[in-house]
Amino acid sequence: FVLFFRFPPLLFLTKIATPFSEMEEAAPPSFVFKLGHGQTGCVRDALLSLGWEEFDSSKHCADDFNVYWCNSRPSPLDLTRAQSWQRFNHFPHSDNICKKDKLTRAMRSMRFTYGTVFDFFPASYILPTDMRKLQQDLKARKKGSATYIYKPSESSQGRGIYLFRDLAELRTEGSSVVQRYIERPLLVDGFKLDIRLYVALASVMPLEVYIFENGLARFGTQQYDMDNIENVYSHLTNTSINKHSPTVEESKGSIGAGCKWAVSRLRAHFKARGIDDARLWNDVCGLVILTLITLGPKAATRNCFELLGFDILIDHNLKPWLLEVNMSPALSLDVDVDHNVKVPLVRELMKLASLSKADSFRREYQSMLVKACKRQATPDAHRTGTVYTTVRRGRPATADPVCRRRRHPLRQAVDDSVLCDLAKLQDQADVQDQEEEAGGDAGRGSGSGSG
Repeated sequence: FVLFFRFPPLLFLTKIATPFSEMEEAAPPSFVFKLGHGQTGCVRDALLSLGWEEFDSSKHCADDFNVYWCNSRPSPLDLTRAQSWQRFNHFPHSDNICKKDKLTRAMRSMRFTYGTVFDFFPASYILPTDMRKLQQDLKARKKGSATYIYKPSESSQGRGIYLFRDLAELRTEGSSVVQRYIERPLLVDGFKLDIRLYVALASVMPLEVYIFENGLARFGTQQYDMDNIENVYSHLTNTSINKHSPTVEESKGSIGAGCKWAVSRLRAHFKARGIDDARLWNDVCGLVILTLITLGPKAATRNCFELLGFDILIDHNLKPWLLEVNMSPALSLDVDVDHNVKVPLVRELMKLASLSKADSFRREYQSMLVKACKRQATPDAHRTGTVYTTVRRGRPATADPVCRRRRHPLRQAVDDSVLCDLAKLQDQADVQDQEEEAGGDAGRGSGSGSG
């Protein structure tokens, strides 16, 4: 119900969802998921384990699916044509916080408007626009006293990232972001780490956010050393980089082999060393909410949910810093900790998609509504497409007065007890169709006899 309250004109349509629990014990059709190109087995395995069925073009029609999971955002046309039983795994305009340059603009604007409450984002410069400001900042500091990190705006997995201290070391390629490097991060046995936090966005207006309790702590695979800023295995925590480190499989103190922990293990590490992290996690939750507020009303739409990956660095004072937000966080299963975190993550995420038992019927569900509308609407309401759109969108398809009058018969049809059981409705519809055909044949027969 939470996904529909922003569309009040035909709220009574949600009544259809409840009577399906009173159907016969026969199992309803399974939910169908559709994967875009390049998707990992984690999503497929998690949904298949829930009893879902993967979309097959040989036996499913084009829109006969419940969830479409892809890396790219749905187009406006996709959202316009979306059926009531369908969900997409991205909101429109979510790239306003998922691209590094756009995130920098959003954080800069919010900090200018609301002050230091947004001071969880490092000082950043968008290149080439802010090149002069960056030059002034470098000149104002003693040479070599400050370290900066360069990031291409649209890159991922640590590609193109490097540290520098002098303007002569800066190598730019297209749109990019330069951030003040946080030189005193929290270390575990001398190794740098950051946190990949998984955040589920169920609604934008109103804001409905869920933070998965067990994210990933990602470590550098060589000792943190500010005297050697060119060592990517020391300063970058991206798994895609550190899995190629020569020391990745070596034991690193309490970290052990590898470069990942579950966040639950990190919190247990904090507790074992007497670190009270309650305030830290409260600050992290506030950071997430304040970041998502910047999405604004443009991203608000129905039929969508989203999984975001927040990369958060903790400094030596236990202050969280937002590094970036990932629109399609990696869900590959490289090591056991990935399986323990990511598979339950996808399963829980599907619960937030708000799919009801009625949504599993898809075509049958809508077909019954269309037939009910045809029988109780005016004679000129037999245009399937128009009635179908009226039922699906929750508002008349055109400004035609006939369409507006159709809403009242539709209300009567939905409130009618016949709709409380889809199977019974189907049987009655078939009987009525047969009677109409028989009556038509009799009429034609009598007419030909009298002639």
